[in-house]
Amino acid sequence: MRGGRVFLVKECPICGRSEVLIYGNASRYRDRRELGAADGFGGCALDCLRCSHRQAPGIVFVDVTNRCNLTCSVCMNNVPSMGFVYEPPLDYFRRIFDHLAERDPLPSLDIFGGEPTVREDLFDVIGLAHSYGFTTRVATNGLKLADEDYCHRLVDTGTDILFSYDGSNADAYRIIRGDARWLDVKRRALDNLATHGHARVVIVALIVKGHTDDQIPALLDFCHERRDHVHGLLLAPLAHTWEDTPGSSPFGRIRADEIEAVVERALGATAREFIPAGFPGRLSAIGACLGVAGSAFAGAHPDCETTCLAVSDGCKYVAFSHVLRRSLPAVARGFLAAEHRLARGGPPSPDGAGTPRRWMQMAQLAPLLARSVRVSRLFRGAGPSRLRHVLGFAGDLIGGAGVGRAVARHTRLGEALTVRVMPIQDDATVQTDRTAACPVVSAYVDPQTADVKFMSSCAWRYHNRDLLKRIARAHPRREPAPARRGP
Repeated sequence: MRGGRVFLVKECPICGRSEVLIYGNASRYRDRRELGAADGFGGCALDCLRCSHRQAPGIVFVDVTNRCNLTCSVCMNNVPSMGFVYEPPLDYFRRIFDHLAERDPLPSLDIFGGEPTVREDLFDVIGLAHSYGFTTRVATNGLKLADEDYCHRLVDTGTDILFSYDGSNADAYRIIRGDARWLDVKRRALDNLATHGHARVVIVALIVKGHTDDQIPALLDFCHERRDHVHGLLLAPLAHTWEDTPGSSPFGRIRADEIEAVVERALGATAREFIPAGFPGRLSAIGACLGVAGSAFAGAHPDCETTCLAVSDGCKYVAFSHVLRRSLPAVARGFLAAEHRLARGGPPSPDGAGTPRRWMQMAQLAPLLARSVRVSRLFRGAGPSRLRHVLGFAGDLIGGAGVGRAVARHTRLGEALTVRVMPIQDDATVQTDRTAACPVVSAYVDPQTADVKFMSSCAWRYHNRDLLKRIARAHPRREPAPARRGP
């Protein structure tokens, strides 16, 4: 730390000493370290092809193709320059799903590419995943979803959509995505999702300094306007992972904490709103007491993703602290202390929600909730209507409906937007201790041994080209016609 800022310093016997600024505010860094996973972290040699990733996967990325209908100069996977087609048959994914189905709890699956929608049998891949009980999300640039029929068929599969949308600045699409016209195509696709009625969408925005960072307030407004089906906003600071090719462009570096500060200002926050995404994983005793499922990010490094909630005031999203009596980090510290007290009392009762033991555990949380939450702002309605929601909330809990259902029906958190900042690592910012602890992994079938293997998603780009080429050779097929640009 120097001058209230935090630098990542590395010593390399070949390259020498290097450093990069990773936090502009040391106190934000300390908050992360306090609230992040408590386990000690050890580094690794990034020798991922010969390593059995030690962290249990919570989210698994599965690449279904390396074809794409865009040629973005900043492609994280460097797809435009691969020079071969990777698109293994359905049985390849069956092998992966067979392996993952043995895990308890099941991880969720994110279907990636390339661009998954250029694969002709994508719906079959999704259907196969669902037959094993996996929840899925398809990460798409959205161009094919401008076709209303295709869009609705994709949503009808039951998958969630990770939709790449960088805001409304057409010039940014020209510079980053290669053509300003893609903005209009994406808008048509977003309108198609809005008309379906059952879509579940997370907006994924690439934040590029000087090009899209000014779009964040408008993106929050956009999500609020479509809050009936847009439930998340994922902000990804540009990672410098592209190859130096004639079509590539230099962009400045933007840090995760800079993006967090922009979001907090846009939400009218008076204190910090973001906590490490792995923090809920530290509350296992509280989660079991309340009947809440474990976090997919449990065990993640403090420098991994961060998250906050935005709640609707009816006109716009405001900071989650609007319904709190204290800042979110302060409330999180209170929950961490309560977790330690509950854990000392032994494992939570495994039987029904109405058991005396569980009610005693929940009673221990009541004072913390009273000190932390403004009940008048948390529950829906006003006056008698709010009282009905308070009583309904209690009735749902007593009746065993579950905390999640009670929260969705009776509190303003039912329309909350989850905002995440996802700092993908590049050569300058890679931390091997963070990589080793990553619960978000890429899965593949080793073409030599036929074993299913994992590696950290942040390490995937170091190995994916050679690995996917070997997989493509092991699963030969007739190369399809090149994907045309656009929907």
